[in-house]
Amino acid sequence: MVYTARIEQTPDCPKRMRYYPATDSFREKDMPDVPDALRFPYPTGWLTESGTPPCEHLDVIVLTAAHCVLGACIPVRVIGVFLRRDGDHKLAAVPAEAAVSDLAALPAEQRAARLGADRTRARAGVCNREMAALGGLRPRL
Repeated sequence: MVYTARIEQTPDCPKRMRYYPATDSFREKDMPDVPDALRFPYPTGWLTESGTPPCEHLDVIVLTAAHCVLGACIPVRVIGVFLRRDGDHKLAAVPAEAAVSDLAALPAEQRAARLGADRTRARAGVCNREMAALGGLRPRL
């Protein structure tokens, strides 16, 4: 199933970004820079079908080497989930055209690269039933 990921944070953004739905814009949060140890090496955001920040939504990390622009909408397929000890879990997704269909099929360095092995554990194969339980998402057709 294909969903739409809206990119909220890119690896090259040194500060955390905040989305403002009223103006459909992003601005830097008024907080210190994101430490390198906590910065994801891939773009992150949310699945648009799940809601919009600051309201309920599902976070996603898009496992791609391609450059992503802040605010971009990318067709993705969810292939797993990163369960974080702090409870801020991230669905793991790849661009819709990627051949990979399961997180376990990615090279180990791509699964764990700078995601903080002490902060996360990967779970492969989030199925459609689990996606429904996570928020009853309607896939993009």
